[in-house]
Amino acid sequence: MNDIILHFLEAYKYLDELCKQIFSSDVGVTKYIEEMEKETQGHFLIKDWDNDYKKLKHMRWLRNQLVHDANSFQKNIVCTDDIEWLKQFESRIINCTDSFSLLNQSRNQNNEINTVYKNTTEITNDDDKEKIQDFIFLVIMIVIVVLVLVFVNIMCF
Repeated sequence: MNDIILHFLEAYKYLDELCKQIFSSDVGVTKYIEEMEKETQGHFLIKDWDNDYKKLKHMRWLRNQLVHDANSFQKNIVCTDDIEWLKQFESRIINCTDSFSLLNQSRNQNNEINTVYKNTTEITNDDDKEKIQDFIFLVIMIVIVVLVLVFVNIMCF
């Protein structure tokens, strides 16, 4: 058997197991692909989303050809670049630089920005309320002073 094929299958198996753990699924790479297909924003927000999706589908196709098709080992359908890509993608998942990790990071940043904006708005509103209350207090004090002065003037005459 060709060493490249064995290395490819081994690299695919490691990636598949990692994806199974991440998605708590029986099917690893397939689940990653399915989740990418469900996602509507990844394509727009993550630069390499489409490349990862296409490459994962191709890697799964290669693996299926090797495992299910007769005489597939005699064909040169995999190369060292395929093995390297699988290892790099596995590393990207571990380092949280894969497509889904980047998408989640992007969403978390947006949520943090929205939270900061909301909190800032609430603080501003509270500050405004305090200023208004201070102003009303000042106006009431002025009215009281004026009334006292008027009353004193009336009493004096």
